[in-house]
Amino acid sequence: MLKNQLEALFNYYHKAFKRQNISDVLNCYHFPCTLVTPDRLVLLKNVKEAAQEFDQIFTSINDLDIHTFKALDSSFEHICDSIIAVNIHWQFFNTRNDIIADFFALYHILKNEQKLKIFQVISHEVESSISLPFPLNLTEIEA
Repeated sequence: MLKNQLEALFNYYHKAFKRQNISDVLNCYHFPCTLVTPDRLVLLKNVKEAAQEFDQIFTSINDLDIHTFKALDSSFEHICDSIIAVNIHWQFFNTRNDIIADFFALYHILKNEQKLKIFQVISHEVESSISLPFPLNLTEIEA
């Protein structure tokens, strides 16, 4: 059951990401939340701040001509009653099929009354990935 919920959440999230539908993307998040990359930490306290951040993210994606998002490997672990970790190996491709980004994202998910929401995303280099015990099946998303 949890696996199906996670797959539904992430397939919905990434379809919204593909369409650059900020409202649907933000529907997947719990606020406040954090986005962490190797060079940046962002605390998003509310929907307004998150909308501004994702507008910048989508502008960057468009500037880089990213066309396809592939989840090469994804897995999860139920940490406790209310927290789940999901790890996804992402590759982003441009229209010429060049790899523009190759990284893992570790998502921390809050489970509250059977609803799942992302409250932290940590993007990191492929070399520093962790393995989680249960696999997920995510669809390829074309922009």
